[in-house]
This record gives sequence, C-alpha cells and structure tokens, in this order.
Amino acid sequence: MSISVRTAAKTYTYETGKMFRVGQTGILSVYDSPARDAHAIAAFADGRWLYVENTESSKAKTEHEAA
Repeated sequence: MSISVRTAAKTYTYETGKMFRVGQTGILSVYDSPARDAHAIAAFADGRWLYVENTESSKAKTEHEAA
C-alpha cells in the first residue's frame, strides 16, 4: 500500500512500512492504520503525526497535530 501527501507545491507518494527523509521535517515513518485499511498514519520523528487518505483518491488530505 502507498499513500500520497499533497502540499502546496508537490504531491509525495510513500510506501507503507518504510521510512523516508522529508525535507527539513526529519524522518517520516509510514504505517498502515490498524483501524481502517483504507487509510494510513505517518509519524514524524519530532512527535507530530500525519493522517492521510489512501492514494486511491487523488485528493489526499493531511492533518498535522502536535503530540
């Protein structure tokens, strides 16, 4: 499974279960959500997390929350 993260400038696609370096933000770990198969959760090294819709939709949503 992969997920897309859309920013104002670009859309990034990530494979779940792997780690990625994302700009100055740090390491991004992408996980399948145990609650809903169609979604995934990405946790940033700085404690924030990112919730995104499955790439099946071209309109991936992002939500940043402070830990």
